[in-house]
Amino acid sequence: MAVEIATGSGATRTVDTIDLYEPVLISFVRSFARRIDSTFPEGGEVGPKERGQWTDDEKITTYMQQVEHFDGNRGIRTIRLLRHAIEGGPNEGAVRVEAVGLEDGAQLELRWNIIASPDWVQGTSAELKIECHPAYRAQCIAAFQEQFGDAPPPPGEEELPGPFR
Repeated sequence: MAVEIATGSGATRTVDTIDLYEPVLISFVRSFARRIDSTFPEGGEVGPKERGQWTDDEKITTYMQQVEHFDGNRGIRTIRLLRHAIEGGPNEGAVRVEAVGLEDGAQLELRWNIIASPDWVQGTSAELKIECHPAYRAQCIAAFQEQFGDAPPPPGEEELPGPFR
């Protein structure tokens, strides 16, 4: 499985809430899932939010929320994780967006690593995991690096303000 990591402006963007950037992540994954597998669903029923939490050996609680947008047994799974180490934040976390049910055992997952406070979310990096036909893999990696890597932002796109800039 190929793994790519990016730390450019798309990966280190600052937003008010995860809800504002999660659709970008979902759109990227769904777009390439449909290139890899033309029968991959364009949408799906939104399932119930599944939530959980656990405490590790260091007494730090991790919160999890999972939502699936499935058409039958295929679609997009989104998982949010937040390690609640500091009351009031900032805390580390991640948003994982995975294409489930791709043909021929193909796999595609995008992970956005974050630092979150009650007032903002700052990306720290993005990670792409992909296993598919080499031609699609190369296209997806190139698009990933363009969107989340060190490529300059598209003309007219302003940098969002962030606490770590």
